[in-house]
Amino acid sequence: MLYDASILILTAIIAVGTVILVIPVLRSWLKPKQEDLSMDASANALTNLPRKARWSILLVIAVVTLGVSLFGLYRIQRNAGVVHFPQTDIEHLTYVHGKHYFNEEVKVDGIHFDGCTFENVTLAYDGTDMPGLTNNQFDGSVRLKTNSDSVMGTIALLVGLGFMKPGIPVLDRNNEPMKHLNPAVGSEEIR
Repeated sequence: MLYDASILILTAIIAVGTVILVIPVLRSWLKPKQEDLSMDASANALTNLPRKARWSILLVIAVVTLGVSLFGLYRIQRNAGVVHFPQTDIEHLTYVHGKHYFNEEVKVDGIHFDGCTFENVTLAYDGTDMPGLTNNQFDGSVRLKTNSDSVMGTIALLVGLGFMKPGIPVLDRNNEPMKHLNPAVGSEEIR
């Protein structure tokens, strides 16, 4: 997204620069110079026609380019906070089978866990790619951790709607429990 925005900004700068360069030419069309008036009218029309046509085409291209750039920037800014995964199928994820995780933090972004055992773990999800969890066993305590505000918002929505199992502590980026998401969980239970 940053690359798209920089290309659009560069295109807009070029378009604005082109329009600024065309302004003196447009003024000369409106106020012909004294030497142009002394020339034969038919010769003047013939020699200036290609030049005017070139500048007209350049002006049209600059205006269209500027319009496309501004529209592109508008679209990027409108969707700036939305994250889109490059792929939504589970086949592109890194596959982990039958591994045992014990007393550790496990990053789940972009990983498909199948038949794994999680015992006293913190699942870290930042929303950079989708996770996959199939046929796994969870023993002891399980905590969720995120550094992403949008993931925190999603967890808050799931807790508020009652779709998340009560008692699962959610940690913020500082490893502190987010009590507003699960008031029943105290910090002494998490540490």
